[in-house]
Amino acid sequence: MLLSLLGGYVAVWLLLGVLPLDFTIRPQELAEKFRAGRIVLQPFGGPATLADNIGILLMALPVGAFGVLLGVVMRPLVRGRK
Repeated sequence: MLLSLLGGYVAVWLLLGVLPLDFTIRPQELAEKFRAGRIVLQPFGGPATLADNIGILLMALPVGAFGVLLGVVMRPLVRGRK
């Protein structure tokens, strides 16, 4: 039950991380967006406050918990294959 809930959280977290899904690799469209100012290059995302970083950490904790629980659940299955 907990694994399913955390799995759903991870799926939603990943989906929200890639929004707005405005992705293109056509050079013509990229140049047009760049000239219009719709592409902003920020390799490290700009300055973040301590509160921002703590919020991100707290939102990512369930992702780590999912990984740990998945490892615990999968361990007997992997050991059985040897």
